[in-house]
Amino acid sequence: MRLDSGYTSYEQFAWEHEINRVQYWRIEKGNNITLVSLMKVLDIHKISLEDFFAGIE
Repeated sequence: MRLDSGYTSYEQFAWEHEINRVQYWRIEKGNNITLVSLMKVLDIHKISLEDFFAGIE
């Protein structure tokens, strides 16, 4: 999603959206994240929680 939004650097993305860069790096690497962190990233990309999980059964 970050790349599709035009950000080549995860650090720049994190800085511009006031997310801890190490936390965001962990999110991108697939580490466990909190629901709060997920909601913040989805909000930045204007994606609802329902849309994010659409198709998962």
